[in-house]
Amino acid sequence: MKFFKNRGLQLLVSGFVIAILYIPGAGCFPPEPLGSIPVPVNQPPIERKTINYPDGSRYEGPVVNDQPHGSGVMVYPDGRNYYGNFKLGLPYGVGTMFYPDKRVEKGQWRDGQFISIRKKSSQ
Repeated sequence: MKFFKNRGLQLLVSGFVIAILYIPGAGCFPPEPLGSIPVPVNQPPIERKTINYPDGSRYEGPVVNDQPHGSGVMVYPDGRNYYGNFKLGLPYGVGTMFYPDKRVEKGQWRDGQFISIRKKSSQ
């Protein structure tokens, strides 16, 4: 299959295309190996903790800057238990609330508030 009548021009174009593919960041290869991507220096460390609040609530899970952040459990003094994701101290994302009367609410949370709910009863 011929693209160019001039063999020299065909080799020049082929060489150019191959060179572009191998230029880091410009072609199909990443600029550096994926395993060596640096972690941002200003990212606070994530650690696992238990936090006891003055109102009697207790949180267990990942913490950033002494705030719940990640997948954890919040136990409330009234008997409710929340299992799910937190972002900067508030329920955020997918979570499930278990009530003392055996009700279960599953749904999406944003900034500590439900934005969608699927209710289930354990009867």
